[in-house]
Amino acid sequence: DDFKQINDTYGHPMGDQVLLRIADSGKAVLRRGDLFGRIGGEEFAAIFPDCTPEMAQHVAERLQREIQRLSFSHEDQTFGVTVSQGLTGIVDTDKTLDSLFARADAAMYQAKRQGKNQIVLG
Repeated sequence: DDFKQINDTYGHPMGDQVLLRIADSGKAVLRRGDLFGRIGGEEFAAIFPDCTPEMAQHVAERLQREIQRLSFSHEDQTFGVTVSQGLTGIVDTDKTLDSLFARADAAMYQAKRQGKNQIVLG
């Protein structure tokens, strides 16, 4: 959330550190075989193969907590970050991953509109 503000306030090198630490958080909480990576700008995506909706929610909640625990320092300032997540699953009408990602993206933007730092099911 508010990644542009981090870049504008603390500079792009600090923004890069934030992205790297978020990526490390993803690696720390995801299950073996899950995929996680940056897909552009401030957006990351995770794919949970062979995962029930309940387990996916659990993994997303663990990621949320892990990212909230992150702490960053720049000069005399310390700050944290939050993340808005859109969570969805494959449905019978999905012909490509594009529709899956579109639903997750719409849910993520809904999470941002609802106050950020939350998980919205799409």
